[in-house]
Amino acid sequence: MNPHQRALKDLLQQLEFFSELHHENPFKIRAYAKVQELIGELSESDFQEHWEEENWTELKGIGKGIAQVIQEFKERQSSSELEALWKIYPKSLYELRQIKGLGAKKIRVLFETLQIQSVGELEYACNENRLLSLPGFGEKTQSKVLSEILLLKKHQGFSLLSDSLQVAARLEKKFPKNRVWVAVGALGAKKETMDQLDYLFAYEKNSRSKPNWLSKLGLETQQKREADSSEFRFCDIQTPEAQKLRFWFCEAEEFSVASVFLSSSRSHWEFLKGRAKARSLELSPRALTRGSKRLDLKSDRELYSQLELDYAPAEAREFPELRPKLVERSEIQGVFHAHSLYSDGRHSLAEMAQACKERGWKYLGISEHSKTAVYAQGLERKRLQDQWTEIDQWNRQNKELKILKGIESDILKDGNLDYPKEVLKGFDFVIASIHQRYGQKDMTDRLLKALKNPYTRMLGHLSGRLLLSREAYAFDKERVFRESIESKVVIELNANPHRLDLDWRDCFDACRQGLLISINPDAHSIEALDDLDYGIWMARKALVPPSQIINTWSLAKLEEFFREARV
Repeated sequence: MNPHQRALKDLLQQLEFFSELHHENPFKIRAYAKVQELIGELSESDFQEHWEEENWTELKGIGKGIAQVIQEFKERQSSSELEALWKIYPKSLYELRQIKGLGAKKIRVLFETLQIQSVGELEYACNENRLLSLPGFGEKTQSKVLSEILLLKKHQGFSLLSDSLQVAARLEKKFPKNRVWVAVGALGAKKETMDQLDYLFAYEKNSRSKPNWLSKLGLETQQKREADSSEFRFCDIQTPEAQKLRFWFCEAEEFSVASVFLSSSRSHWEFLKGRAKARSLELSPRALTRGSKRLDLKSDRELYSQLELDYAPAEAREFPELRPKLVERSEIQGVFHAHSLYSDGRHSLAEMAQACKERGWKYLGISEHSKTAVYAQGLERKRLQDQWTEIDQWNRQNKELKILKGIESDILKDGNLDYPKEVLKGFDFVIASIHQRYGQKDMTDRLLKALKNPYTRMLGHLSGRLLLSREAYAFDKERVFRESIESKVVIELNANPHRLDLDWRDCFDACRQGLLISINPDAHSIEALDDLDYGIWMARKALVPPSQIINTWSLAKLEEFFREARV
């Protein structure tokens, strides 16, 4: 999503919010909601075409009124309608939308009765128990609001890996072609969330002055800060998306070692230092030396070679150990956990299968939502039979890619799955997932019961977390992993960038004990199939051997594995 597209979507969201706050016409409010969704779904190229041609009314759902709003935004980066609403309601009320459970109606009550205008004022009011007597609130709501505020503060300033990579891609296009640079820090290490983007640059030859190209990045009006750390000089800048940047600088001969230092965890760096010392070498953030002599290293790969170690790419520098082989995308033979129009996906089953075939995969494990997920058009038996008929037809006509019959079956509050035995036995595989009642006290027992169900082949998005939005629920990880290994149930590494669940830290520990995982895109569209890349990065961070990732297996091996586990 380019900057204009992102800013326009935000403007429409504000218009929707403040219009609802002001009791505007419901049809007008819904129109703003639908158009912002439409703008968000446009590809960058399609958006740019409409932006340049100004032909917005050609898009279904955009009338003359909203087209004028968009045109005004293009001309003056604002909206006269929104500015009029700001004269009635403080702009800061918009930030209260970040608190889960607060919509425009409740925010209006907070503003009109308690004059609350910001998250800070709301937190103070909760601590003073001032929400208890408000209509539509009460003790339970107040407690939940306060918990959400604390969660928001914890993650303030952080962005998802997927969003950060988009900002980085636009920024990197502006870097000088003749400069030596590399992404380091959380960006280089592909952390699931980050609060800044770090880059390391080698100084220009014979120059240690501030590079003049920094002013050409289009960020000169943003806040800057320059300083010298104990290791390297750096410069901090803030992007228009409010994401912090840090540019590190070093001498050219220091670059190879510095790039490893700035992208390694402390434990990994200490591991490398210990390895160097055992070979009568000394490793510092600036150099690898033998006595007083600096070793000439042309790349980070050469550093690992000098230490007689297998190479670790930046994302695999988390632990004080290495793996000789990390999973590559080219090794993926197919994917599981994908949705189609049969439930809440955006593309047909055939379109999803064709997209998988075009990616060179050999199988697609389709897994719609089950009947309990009414909100996601979960499948009743009749719809299941319709899909199975279509799958059988596809498999008869296509030999290059096989569709496996799966389901994402809801784990009910008592740990049972939401289909009876006679339905479950008809699937090639079953992914058991929790989609509701995250706060139960007996989550461990609930998961264990689902794991012991003989038809459960995978456990989906294990912790229930949504990054920067919902914390993982509490459960006994060791017991769940142990039961998964004993029952030969695969744990999903959900590659949706909002989840990335299984957490790579837990994945590292569990896979060392023998856990099998599957890197699943949880795709609700063709484009989301490529979220697989985020999951691959997490598996590489966790140093998972490819042999323990079941979607690197051949179709024959996979089907044999599923058959052996069947009742």
